[in-house]
Amino acid sequence: MAVNYFANPPAGIDLTESRTASNNAIGIVLFVLSFIFVGLRLLTRLRLKREPLGLDDHLMFLGLALNAGNLACCIAGGFFGLGKHIWSLGPYEMRQITIITFAYVFIYTWSLCTIKFSILALYRRIFGMTWLGWFCVILTAGYLVANHIVLPLYTRPLHYYWNQWYGGEGVVLFYLGVGIINLFGDICILTIPIQSVLKLNMGRSQKVAVILTFLLGSFVCFASLYRIITIVRLVQTTDISWAKSDVFIWSSVEPSVGIISELAEIAQVYLPNGTLLKLPSRSTLYRAIKKTGLLHVRCKKRPKLTLRRARARLLFAQGLRPHN
Repeated sequence: MAVNYFANPPAGIDLTESRTASNNAIGIVLFVLSFIFVGLRLLTRLRLKREPLGLDDHLMFLGLALNAGNLACCIAGGFFGLGKHIWSLGPYEMRQITIITFAYVFIYTWSLCTIKFSILALYRRIFGMTWLGWFCVILTAGYLVANHIVLPLYTRPLHYYWNQWYGGEGVVLFYLGVGIINLFGDICILTIPIQSVLKLNMGRSQKVAVILTFLLGSFVCFASLYRIITIVRLVQTTDISWAKSDVFIWSSVEPSVGIISELAEIAQVYLPNGTLLKLPSRSTLYRAIKKTGLLHVRCKKRPKLTLRRARARLLFAQGLRPHN
């Protein structure tokens, strides 16, 4: 069956056509951009602001390293013919591409979830944790677990996944299902800052300006949506090596866009009065609030002050009191 499949190309198709180089170029450019953004973030935190790195920073660095694995899978797949028409390949090349695909799924999942956890950690540092934030944490963790449990158990034995690639239609449908869950999670994460900004006591135009800044993260939603479209095309075609190249490259583009979007938000999130919305450490908050007179300065001991309460008091002192 596989021999007949390889031996019957559609009439008029150019078997020398390849988009491997263009796809690899897109992945490399976006990865380099994300690397530059992360480097600038590291320089700003350590050299300019002299602030210690937070959990969101460490997760972002890990996400960048994992995204390098995504790019490596794209390039390795292209070496075996990913991005060419399947009728110009043989069973060996398709087997190698499918083995790479199997590894790619796990690397992609870890890189994407790590970046999402980094964004959630950043929002926690800015706004505190709401029920929507915890829901996004659970949804992201569930997405991670689903990929690690369902896919290895999808075929019996496991090597059937890459040795019997022609019949892997059900696995593609699994990719489509988790891709939709991933897009839903992106939308939920996108609404977290909007929900918090709407509670701030500021003018409508000021709120819109801050919200539009956070909506820079919507670019990753578009990347997730287009990745789903590429998976749908993969389901509907027999030219698997050609269609799968789009899935590979957009699986690499999505984490890169996520990194760039988050760091663009950090660079732009300033309130209209010039105050950085991202408030720093607990001790810095304490000193700022003490100057406002909201704390009793006659206390010999520093009162217990949670980071969330300190943030709320400082916003109150700046005329940006959140609504209860």
